[in-house]
Amino acid sequence: MKRGDGLFKAYLSNPDYFAPQVRATLFPEPDEKSEFGARWARQPIGMSLEIGEKQAADLSLSVDFLEIIQASLPPGITFGLVHLSMAAKSGDNDGGGSDDDAMLLTTRLLEEEYRAAPEDGPYIALQGKEGLAELDGTWLHTALAVALFGASHETATRAHIMSLACLDESVPESDERVWRRALGRGKSLVDARADLARSAVRDRDIARTDSFGATDIAFFGQATTLTSKKHITKWLFTFRTYWCESVLFALLQQCYLEHYARELAALGPRPFGKPIDELFDRWVAFLNVLWWREPSYTTDVPGRIVTHVHRQHNTTLLFGDVEKAFATYVEARQHHTQDAERIALRSLQTYGAIFALVGTAATVTQVADVGYVHGRPGWLLMAILVPGAIAGLGAFVLLRRSRRSR
Repeated sequence: MKRGDGLFKAYLSNPDYFAPQVRATLFPEPDEKSEFGARWARQPIGMSLEIGEKQAADLSLSVDFLEIIQASLPPGITFGLVHLSMAAKSGDNDGGGSDDDAMLLTTRLLEEEYRAAPEDGPYIALQGKEGLAELDGTWLHTALAVALFGASHETATRAHIMSLACLDESVPESDERVWRRALGRGKSLVDARADLARSAVRDRDIARTDSFGATDIAFFGQATTLTSKKHITKWLFTFRTYWCESVLFALLQQCYLEHYARELAALGPRPFGKPIDELFDRWVAFLNVLWWREPSYTTDVPGRIVTHVHRQHNTTLLFGDVEKAFATYVEARQHHTQDAERIALRSLQTYGAIFALVGTAATVTQVADVGYVHGRPGWLLMAILVPGAIAGLGAFVLLRRSRRSR
């Protein structure tokens, strides 16, 4: 995809960047036999996102590109990707300081999830060919997703914000950390600097930051921020084409784990039967298709990104909980199967004893019929049949009691 200022983003420009199974997830091929798994892209013309703190727009962001990716596994979890850009302002407003303020305001407003009422702000509207349309509703990310992608998908109330900022060469390294925290947490530079004055916050931010080439990326849970001092066009292309896809892959893994956790909880205190069997089959498919911790065989960058995103969302901990729940189910199902087999074996043995007694009685009757006891008292025949009948009745009663005790 190209834009006026050059190449914007490329699909699989390096097909070996991602491992084959990861590439198949991020860029699924059309499959008429599969209900899920697809990717769509659209480059809107003349569309912009107008945002502001209260009841009017303070900033205008160009909507450069729209994407929808649906995973191939049930229930077809879907992500909508919105590529936005903010043009640099011209003028002598403090040497470009207004650009800094505008970008900080942009990330702060985009990270807002909820507003009590539209008039309370933030203000959000879409400018398109049909004119300006202000978005209603209290959940901002849901309203934006419906406006851009339609209402056919069940939309979540949260979003992941990925931002890239080009900093001046004169900015010291300590201020770069301030910038990344301000962008990632939606704060002012003053508040971000005050946070970093605390050693605990500073240590956490160092642990969540990684360096790739001339860029630094910080991972803040629901936000990922990248700062660079040069070659911004090159890094923007790489960020959108490769690194954002790595973040997306990690978020898909997280969302599927959350889905399985909700489905398990919905089964209640006795998760047995067909629903859990079907869910377990889907879990095995997830492990085979999506749960890959090393998404590339040619570079370690995607794996490092996935690890950072997992750490911010406690993905590994959630995976352990879900895996343990399924392992407990498999063990319980094995016990149930073994118990059923033992009961069936006992029943077979008991009924076998009854059949043996009945067979003996039938033989005696046949003997009596052919006259081997002819002329002898009837009590002889009764002495043979009655104990067998009593034994058979006793075995039947014991079997009924053993079943009721279970």
